[in-house]
Amino acid sequence: MRFEIEKSDIQGIINYLLRNKPEDLFLLDIARYIVGKRRFNKAKLNDKIDVSSSIEFVRDGSIEYNYSALLQFSSVERTNRLIRPLCAIDK
Repeated sequence: MRFEIEKSDIQGIINYLLRNKPEDLFLLDIARYIVGKRRFNKAKLNDKIDVSSSIEFVRDGSIEYNYSALLQFSSVERTNRLIRPLCAIDK
């Protein structure tokens, strides 16, 4: 049996989420990626990406590595590994 979804199904889901629990959308990896990418690009355009001056407990090279990884905005895989166990407890 093939799974089918129609445009009206999508619209119904969107309407439900908007009215009731829009935060549930962030259980979907693609939703977190799309919104995160938009917010990242906006911050990048406005020069709002900053590095803290408090580096007392930061390992050498960490800031440079994390900053370069942030600029690439590659995926949500690491976030998934952190979120999934918590979703099993409660969304």
